[in-house]
Amino acid sequence: MSATCHRAILTLCGCCSVLGCGDKQSADPTASSVHGAAGSPSSGDTTVNAAGSGTSGRESGGRGGAQPDDASRPDASTPDASQPDASTPDASRPDASTPDASRPDASTPDASRPDASTPDASTSDAASGEGGSGLDAAGDPDSSTDDVLQQNLIMPGFSSGVDGVELGIGRNDGTVRLYGPVSYEGSGYEWSYEDDTWVTREIYSGIGPHCTPRLGDLDGEGAKLHTGIWDDVGVGIVSYGTSWGPVTLVAGSSGKGRILAVRVGNGRNDGVERLYVASDGGFFEYSYDGSSYAEELLLESAAGDFGLGDGRNDGTTRIYVGERGGSRLHELTWEGAAFADDVVFDCGTPSEYAAHVGDGRGDGVQRVYAWCGAIHELAFEAGGWVQTTVDSTSGTRYYIRSGRVRSDGQSRLYVSQTPVGLAEYTWNADRQEFDVDVVSGATGGVAIGDGRGDGKNRLYVARGSNGAYGEAAVVEISSSDPPPADP
Repeated sequence: MSATCHRAILTLCGCCSVLGCGDKQSADPTASSVHGAAGSPSSGDTTVNAAGSGTSGRESGGRGGAQPDDASRPDASTPDASQPDASTPDASRPDASTPDASRPDASTPDASRPDASTPDASTSDAASGEGGSGLDAAGDPDSSTDDVLQQNLIMPGFSSGVDGVELGIGRNDGTVRLYGPVSYEGSGYEWSYEDDTWVTREIYSGIGPHCTPRLGDLDGEGAKLHTGIWDDVGVGIVSYGTSWGPVTLVAGSSGKGRILAVRVGNGRNDGVERLYVASDGGFFEYSYDGSSYAEELLLESAAGDFGLGDGRNDGTTRIYVGERGGSRLHELTWEGAAFADDVVFDCGTPSEYAAHVGDGRGDGVQRVYAWCGAIHELAFEAGGWVQTTVDSTSGTRYYIRSGRVRSDGQSRLYVSQTPVGLAEYTWNADRQEFDVDVVSGATGGVAIGDGRGDGKNRLYVARGSNGAYGEAAVVEISSSDPPPADP
């Protein structure tokens, strides 16, 4: 492992949650309804106090359960014949999320790598007001000890876990909210911070296994949530009018097996938002023409989580997508009539692959980050790609994001994986390597932004496969002095 590991610094706070309800809305005339009554939310509400106890109404989901923290399988706790369960440890790597008779608290990691995987504040140095030794593993001052991170649990949790989280203005009312799927239950939820508490609302149900929904405006009528529904079903869309409507299907999007990741963006650099879809059947682009969606196959290989951004720092948005089950990372660039396809990296190891474009070093430079056996950084310099290994530790089911979470305002790299949890990577310019802190045991997808509407950045991570977070759906990670949100 090339990154330097030091002690995890965090405390835990319980957060209240209220479960509300939504209503049906008429379907989009350009799309068909999923499973008839799909998208019909359940009624009733539950008030949950800081201890997680319900006071009225129906319960929302079960306690405990595992997190669908892989783009390939919403519930990593559910094994199948083709893929081992990454939530179950093997002899080579203990899994802090799986209890056994020899360890009363299986969420507490071994002494070789301090882990914030337990939400019990009593196990954290920060709980006693201390921030560790003040030195990192190399004996240098540890700047992270000046900024205590807190974990706030957004409850209640669900029996099969939440795949990931999306942060944005889903109702087109100027208010930022969180969105995420309880994938194997076929339902989606909205979390809204109201009157100093988190309010949880079910916004659709009954659609079957699906990936984390992403916000975007493809038709010029406001933001909608877009998700990929498994079992050859296709791309689903749900929008808010006076209430949340049913999930409707994009015509012609079926037959792709599992849709593992979706994202809306300006992939052609023409100011038009398009939908990009990674699936077992390949990597696709959807363009709205005013009445329907035109589909274009961009890559025949199966694909998982992908990156979209200015990876070369030349003002051009490109798409970075890895071959799922292969070793190559593709860069797709629109050239006016078609996409150019350049292989920019080959890790030499078959992988499920994940990619991200962002400022992982805090220097304002966009780089491409890829998981392929290890975590790699790719920087475009002097006409070529320079590769740096961020972390050589082998793991499974990576989500990669970057952003500003700590009070110093420096952008950092955040990577969640099974079984380690969420790691924070900080570039150390003196040693020319990344320092790493494990800041949470949650292992699902990550979003960074102004989730509370107070103009401050916080990080949100889906609970993941760590059973210690069974009462939570999402973990909010906040600095003691959060940095301002992006303008």
